[in-house]
Amino acid sequence: MSSPSSEPQYSFATEEEINSFGKHLYKSKRILALCGAGLSAASGIPTFRGSGALWRGHKAAHLSSIEAFEANPGLVWKYMMDGRHLALQAKPNAGHEALAKLAKKKKKGFVCLTQNIDGLSERAKHPRDRLYSLHGSLLDIKCSNCSCDYYDKENLKDPLTPDLTGDDNLASFSSTATSEPTTSLTSQLFSMTIQESKKPVIPTSKLPHCPKCSSVLRPAVVWFGESLSQTMFDEINAWLDAEKRLDLMMVIGTMAEVYPAARFVQLAKDKGARIAVVNLDGGHLGGIQLRKQDWLFEGDAAEILPVLFEGTLEN
Repeated sequence: MSSPSSEPQYSFATEEEINSFGKHLYKSKRILALCGAGLSAASGIPTFRGSGALWRGHKAAHLSSIEAFEANPGLVWKYMMDGRHLALQAKPNAGHEALAKLAKKKKKGFVCLTQNIDGLSERAKHPRDRLYSLHGSLLDIKCSNCSCDYYDKENLKDPLTPDLTGDDNLASFSSTATSEPTTSLTSQLFSMTIQESKKPVIPTSKLPHCPKCSSVLRPAVVWFGESLSQTMFDEINAWLDAEKRLDLMMVIGTMAEVYPAARFVQLAKDKGARIAVVNLDGGHLGGIQLRKQDWLFEGDAAEILPVLFEGTLEN
């Protein structure tokens, strides 16, 4: 038997807290997870703070909006390609992999909602019927013509066209804000007015075009001002409504401040769930109000989740 001094020591929680969570996770039959940018931090996907984040000197506001895309699709595509290139160069980390294993272990009793658009959870082989990408994916391409149904799922081509070469230089992405962290790559968008975006970066003729209707293609992400998939929400709500009780909700790498994140945290509490927060900054939890029976694990999800899930995954 190992001596007490040889037992692993963790800075993010006491042994008692880890064991308490582990026992509850093991016996939980219905689990909901909500993931944000902090989950992908260890994979090298940048996280930003507040609305002052920048991309190549452009301020945050409209660069990821349909208005900006219509005003200058080349500029928006170039921004998106830098993020897409980073995502394709990145690899799923131990946090993504732990969630994928937990989903396979718990099967129909586990649903994961991700606000990330980097596609890393999918590449970690998370079961697709247990994963909902709320804000879409940078790896999916669709037609900008609302009347056209062209959709190219998990397009891994890089560059997408000769003129759309992505940059993996993290210096292209920076943050000057001092407010609280945002919750996802989709909300880590970079502001500029439409007037600032008039000068073309890439001519429309050199952008990818739809093979069905010849309209300009666009990333299949949810931009500001666009609605999230109603079909997706119907499926999530159907799962939640199938049982009166929810045992556990994990909030990973997000403050869950905006809709629909805030709604799911409150709904989970209403259904009796205990809440476990895994966040890089435990001092910035946004609208999440933890109770005595809940847990807060401060640190990198890639380090924390494998430890928290170990007992459940091994038994």
